[in-house]
Amino acid sequence: MRKRSWRILLLTVVILFPVFALGASTDTARLEIIVPPSVAVSSDVLRASTSVVAGREFDWRLAFSDSATEIFRIELSEIIYDDSLFTGKHLLQVTVGIGWRDSDIIRTIACLVPEGTSWETAYRQELAKLFRSDMSDVFPSSDESRLSHAMASGYWTTSDATELSVGERVWVTDTQGTAVALMTVVDRFDFPGESEQPVAVTEFSPLWAKRPIVVGMPLVRQKTALSLSMAFPVSLERIGMEAAVELPIRGTLFRFSGKAGVDTLMDNSAYEVMAQAGLVSRFALGIFGKSPDVLGSWWSNLQTAALFHVGVGTRWHASDGFGLLLGAEVELQVSHQSSAHWYWGVSVGYRYRVLVESGFGSSVQGNERGITLSPIAGWLW
Repeated sequence: MRKRSWRILLLTVVILFPVFALGASTDTARLEIIVPPSVAVSSDVLRASTSVVAGREFDWRLAFSDSATEIFRIELSEIIYDDSLFTGKHLLQVTVGIGWRDSDIIRTIACLVPEGTSWETAYRQELAKLFRSDMSDVFPSSDESRLSHAMASGYWTTSDATELSVGERVWVTDTQGTAVALMTVVDRFDFPGESEQPVAVTEFSPLWAKRPIVVGMPLVRQKTALSLSMAFPVSLERIGMEAAVELPIRGTLFRFSGKAGVDTLMDNSAYEVMAQAGLVSRFALGIFGKSPDVLGSWWSNLQTAALFHVGVGTRWHASDGFGLLLGAEVELQVSHQSSAHWYWGVSVGYRYRVLVESGFGSSVQGNERGITLSPIAGWLW
């Protein structure tokens, strides 16, 4: 009987493993690039550039392999590179046909290339923009939420079935479910559509990305918008340690912050324990990029934050014993999100703390003694 149970379990694993494996994989295709002979530009360079851009821009959706049975076809035609129309500039124009399974589309890319500038660079940039545009005619989208717009004018979706709230965060993933970016919902509004029915739009601001974001990428609501961090504040008289937690405040771009910490004077004559609550406003420098191409750069994952806290605690002094401690703190934080979950940084802050004894308060930290410098390490859930 026991052997029979093991056989049933083994058979179940053998049957179900391919199902789960296929469900977590990208489609595999053989890349076929058709380039006609051209007197305008080098056909070989066109083919090589197209292969590089396609491999880079479709890697989240397709895995290219020479042994694949299905073909992903890119056909270039009507190639023009003319310097007679514009003074000091060349007109580069290429018709691009894309075929995948039962879908075929034809698009035209065109740009002006200044003299002394490589046409190959311009071609790669324009082709990347095309591949990052709406490819729903080539890759029919499912019912799940996906990015509908990813350009310099912003990032948004019109397929938000979950009705995300302002302040919530979403993961942008590839077809395998691997996170490639993290974004915050910054606005929800109705946009006049082609019909009389307005289109509901959810707008995002990027917080972190390991590559440029592409139209059609799936959006997954962050299960818990919790973030944890550890800081080690240092001032002229004190050194300490703090643990902090952040949570979104529904409907706003502010986040609730709570933290608890302990400080000691440099001479070990006093110890302070504080619990604090406050607000945080955080954004990434990636929002200042003029093009989505910059996402994934190290600087686009830099974040700045302004924090304000008030707190209550206790202070123990070697000569005076315990006393009630009240305080407030403002901080400016700069951090770098190095991966989907880890970030590190530093903050500069100013504290003001008052010791209350017998109904009277006396300052125990303020002026130049209130300036703090804090290394930070954090984790996004």
